[in-house]
Amino acid sequence: MLGALTNLSCHSTAVSSLDELAECMALAALNCSSTGVSSLVLLAACTALTSLHCYDTVISSLAPLATCSALALLSCDNTSVSDLAPLATCAALAVLSCNGTAVSSLAPLAACTALTALFCESTDTSCLAPLATCTALIRLYFHRTAVSSLAPLATCTALTFLDCSDTTVSCLAPLAACPLLTSLDCSTTSLGSLTPLATCTALNTLNYSGTAISSLTPLAACTALTALNCSSTAISSLAFLATCTVLTTLHCSHNAISSLSPLSACGAMTELHCYDTAVSSLSPLASCTVLTELNCGAA
Repeated sequence: MLGALTNLSCHSTAVSSLDELAECMALAALNCSSTGVSSLVLLAACTALTSLHCYDTVISSLAPLATCSALALLSCDNTSVSDLAPLATCAALAVLSCNGTAVSSLAPLAACTALTALFCESTDTSCLAPLATCTALIRLYFHRTAVSSLAPLATCTALTFLDCSDTTVSCLAPLAACPLLTSLDCSTTSLGSLTPLATCTALNTLNYSGTAISSLTPLAACTALTALNCSSTAISSLAFLATCTVLTTLHCSHNAISSLSPLSACGAMTELHCYDTAVSSLSPLASCTVLTELNCGAA
């Protein structure tokens, strides 16, 4: 009866079985998220499937997807999935989100060379090596994982968005090969230097709060920077922000800085947080005529 069905969304319903899809060979898009579905077994026959959202369910296996070679998007966040092996045959896979799962190995993704976005936050992932072949990767988010090295990303020259916060990453050197990087969150990591970012001149959003970084010198070349969070670091001067004239948002609280003088060149500034610092004068902000939010109080 449903043989001609190509798109199905039963999101947030009481559906617990996909048995009715046994004859839906033409199914291209399925959203069964936040349901009682526990198995994808009947999708093995849906070889035309290109998009699958099955997050917030109790599924534990992606095995049936091994036959879905046309699959381009998969979201299986907050499930019991732990093995991505079936995806090795999904050569068309472009977007994968497996946040909050027990996935520990990205090895199968080495075959997914069309991958442009990967979200694996709060997983058991510890190694990015398989991603060295994913040279089309644009977005990568692995917040709160055991990853410690960005080395494989040296081949991902199209990388534009990266979140490696709350990891043990200690070196940004591989990012020197990523000139298109526009957004980086490396807060609460083991980093000690921003030097590699000197070549990332397209960078417009950077968060490295909660690190031991002590110098902003490399950011002098990042003249496109609009938002910076360097709170709770080891910096003592904002000098090199004088070249970041389009900066609109700055968080530099909990630092040893004593002067806001460099910010006199940041006329586009709309938001500034500099509380718990040694700053004693706000006069440099006279040129920040569009400033609408200022927090310069005590801790």
